[in-house]
Amino acid sequence: SQIRITLIQCFLNAVQKGDFSTTLEAVQKEAIQRKCYDSKNWTNNFTNNSALFNFGDKFTRKIQTIGLSDQGKAGLADLIKELQ
Repeated sequence: SQIRITLIQCFLNAVQKGDFSTTLEAVQKEAIQRKCYDSKNWTNNFTNNSALFNFGDKFTRKIQTIGLSDQGKAGLADLIKELQ
């Protein structure tokens, strides 16, 4: 769920600001609101999906802003198709 939230927030920011990125604070806040925040697996979920994002192979809690890689943009397109 947090990965989908991140993808959708990156999309919304791209539409509004022209940048496929979001803050982790915003992702966490939305995940909490949607009651899908998993603090125990937060880091692992991003690390396991690192190819979608621009932080490299290893996610750390020091990262504040996250953007989409080319593969992430393709994943976002798939998600949008799925949601239609």
